[in-house]
Amino acid sequence: MTAGVSEKSITGGIPRSNYVGAVEVDVAGPPF
Repeated sequence: MTAGVSEKSITGGIPRSNYVGAVEVDVAGPPF
């Protein structure tokens, strides 16, 4: 999930459904 947070931060906070657990990170993860 840490990798998902890093990827999301690169995309500007856009949830990446392409990554495993990206949805969980977008919902429960910090807005980074």
